[in-house]
Amino acid sequence: MVVAVEERLTSLGRAWGRAGFRVGFWWRRWWADQVFLVQLGSSSLRPSGLGALAGRAALARRVVREGAAAAADDALLAAYVPLVAAHYAPGGRGYATLASLDAEQARARYERQGSRLRPFIDAYPHLLGYRDGETFLDLGCGTGQNVRELLTRFPTSTVHALDVNADAIGFLARVAASPHLRTQVGSFADDATLRAVLDAAEADHVVISHALSTLYCDSVTGTRAMLHALLGRVTATHVRSLIVIDSFASRGRTAVAIEQRTRLRLAHDVLSLLDDTPGGRAHLVNQPAPYGSPGSQAVIWTRLRTT
Repeated sequence: MVVAVEERLTSLGRAWGRAGFRVGFWWRRWWADQVFLVQLGSSSLRPSGLGALAGRAALARRVVREGAAAAADDALLAAYVPLVAAHYAPGGRGYATLASLDAEQARARYERQGSRLRPFIDAYPHLLGYRDGETFLDLGCGTGQNVRELLTRFPTSTVHALDVNADAIGFLARVAASPHLRTQVGSFADDATLRAVLDAAEADHVVISHALSTLYCDSVTGTRAMLHALLGRVTATHVRSLIVIDSFASRGRTAVAIEQRTRLRLAHDVLSLLDDTPGGRAHLVNQPAPYGSPGSQAVIWTRLRTT
C-alpha cells in the first residue's frame, strides 16, 4: 500500500512538473533572451521595447545583489577577524583538548591522524619531486598530520613546522620525538614571522594544508591581496615546490560562509593567486578517489628548471 501511494505521489509530481514547465517555458526563455540581447549590444540582434526595459532591470538587479553580497562578505570577515584569532589561541576551540591529554593519549592521537598530503605525494610525484634528505616546511602545521607523514617517508629530511597555536606546537614537539623536527610558534600571516621562518628553514618544499583559508582581514579584496603577497613571498625563495591543499572557489572568486561560532569557511581561487608568480608554474590537481572525495583538490606550484 505504501509503495502504491508513493507511486501515485510520484506520478502526480511528474504531472505537476510537466504542467509547470509548459506554463513557464515561454516566459523564462523570453526573459533570458532579452537579458542576453541587452548584454550583447548588437545593432542587428536587438531586444524588443519591453524586453529592453526588462533586460536592463534584470541587469541592474543583478549588480545591486552582487554589491550587497560583497558588502555582506566584507562585514562577515571584519566580524570574524578577532573570533578566528580566539579560535586558534590556546584554550580556543581549534585545539581545545590538547593541553589536557596525557602522554599516552597524545601519542595515540598523533599516531591515528591521517595525512591530507599523503594522497598527493602518491599521485603527483612528478610535480612535487620530493626526495629523502631534502628540507620541508609546513606552514600552519596544526597537530602534525602532514609532519608525521613527511618524517616517516623521508627519515633523513629536516621538517620545519610552524603554527600559531602554542598548544599544537607543544603537542607536536612532545609526540614526534624526531631529531629532524624543528618547531616554532607563530603566524605565517605575519610578514616578519614568514620571512624569518623561510630564511631559517631554507626549505626545498613548502606545504600549506587547510591553513590558507584561516587567514583573512576585514575585506575580500584585502584578503586576496594579503594571500597573493604571502604566496609571492614563499615562491620568491629558492623553494622547488609549494602545495596548497584546501577548499577552492571558482575562477577569480572567494566564497565566504560561517562554519561555526568562531570560524569562517573561506574558499579561494588559489590558482589565480599564483598566476603572475615568476619562475614557476601552478597546477590544479584532484585528490585521487581511493583516498576520499574526488572533489578534494590542491594547487601545486613548481619551479621551472633552467637549462
